[in-house]
Amino acid sequence: STIIVDGPPGCVGRSGFLKYIDYFNTSNNLIMDDVHREKEAKLAVKISRIVKRPYTVMDAWNGKAWAYFHTSTSNSESVNYEI
Repeated sequence: STIIVDGPPGCVGRSGFLKYIDYFNTSNNLIMDDVHREKEAKLAVKISRIVKRPYTVMDAWNGKAWAYFHTSTSNSESVNYEI
């Protein structure tokens, strides 16, 4: 299973995911879109701390980026960008 955090639009934000994070099995794959935005980048840091998993920021196109939260901390390098 995979959790994809993509929406609502940037003007609304995705911080509501934190409010309901306990309803999700966060041991599954977790992907968050639009981490090139400051609010989403900060949210990725918070999610990483809550689920105790590092993440990697992946470049997309036109300066956009998404984050993949590692399912295992072994042999993975945390690339957390603090803003």
